[in-house]
Amino acid sequence: MRFSLIFALLLALFSCNSNRELDDRMFVIDPEQFSDKKLTLSMIADDISYIPLDNLFPIGLVYSIRLSNDAIYLSMKNIGIVQYDRYGNYVRTIAKKGRGPNEIRYGMNFAIDIKGNLIYVLDSGIKVYSMMGKLIREIETTNYISGTALNIEIFGSSLFLPDYGTFGEYKYDWIVLDTLGNMVSSKKTDLIFSKNTLPGTIYEYRNRLYYFNYLNDTIFSISPNFDFRGAYRFSNGDFRLPQDGINLDLESLQSLFKMSNMFETKKFVFLEYSYKEKWAMLIIDKEKHETFQGYSNKRSGHVSTEASIFNDLDEGLPLKGEPALVYYTDNSSEYIVAFIYPFELKLHVASEAFKNSTPKYPEKKKELEQLANSLDENDNPVLMLVKLKE
Repeated sequence: MRFSLIFALLLALFSCNSNRELDDRMFVIDPEQFSDKKLTLSMIADDISYIPLDNLFPIGLVYSIRLSNDAIYLSMKNIGIVQYDRYGNYVRTIAKKGRGPNEIRYGMNFAIDIKGNLIYVLDSGIKVYSMMGKLIREIETTNYISGTALNIEIFGSSLFLPDYGTFGEYKYDWIVLDTLGNMVSSKKTDLIFSKNTLPGTIYEYRNRLYYFNYLNDTIFSISPNFDFRGAYRFSNGDFRLPQDGINLDLESLQSLFKMSNMFETKKFVFLEYSYKEKWAMLIIDKEKHETFQGYSNKRSGHVSTEASIFNDLDEGLPLKGEPALVYYTDNSSEYIVAFIYPFELKLHVASEAFKNSTPKYPEKKKELEQLANSLDENDNPVLMLVKLKE
């Protein structure tokens, strides 16, 4: 099936009212049919802003980011779960990294329950903290999840935990627990093989959760009452990870299609993926019926690519997912959030390419230059907030 036809079917899906159930049809994703039209930020966004993060202590490696209307939450390798206000000022450390009774060893991912004023942190099981940093309780997950769970989402008043088979034999693709740890719902895996070399992902859109792992050809859509159905299907081909190829060497793995991130907005579907020597972001514009890819060329022995979207709003650094891009909404506005690093920003602003550039918003270029000049190259990262078009 050609990608144009696939896209037409996708449009039919996304034109549905948000309260309606999804169609029973399956929608096919085929990387061999992806369009190669280039993408720029001004095609999808109409504003950009930056939030420098407090330099009270070095942030270091960041695993994951969550945003609410009035706060920023980061999971840091050597620190733990830290809260900042929306201006980047440090507020508190909620869950401290360590080996004490109230501390976390891992905490790479977490979920925020705004209504309940709680944070659920993935560790050895789940540790539940108040927003003030008090450990409330612990939830055991070893009966359901192989190894340590890699993702967690608040879904209604329940906890959604996916399993991708990364740590060996597993029983469930996902489980749903109440906030005390009791099983509410689950989906048993249909896979025969017991170990996946790569994780999968989950994301939320229009009050539904979406799940996939690399050994399954289906992306599932889960409703608030935990019914599920296939929303997309990957086409068959040599680009797929074979179920019997779990011991593939690195060179073979690099040649396969791997989707590292996926999320949806009102107007766009975002796929961040690698395939052969290309790392790219595929974006589907639902309204204009067009597809585009964002990537830049780089050279390390040979020419390859990295997933990025050229920033023609203020001619600043491109939008890149390191760590993964975060989508969030503030009232009716939609944003994509990324990290940039002061030493990279200062080098970029000092370059002739930046000085001679003509961005869509010249006043934003001046603001960015002022920001870069105010930073030290060793300062903590800066959040880039890209506001999507209404």
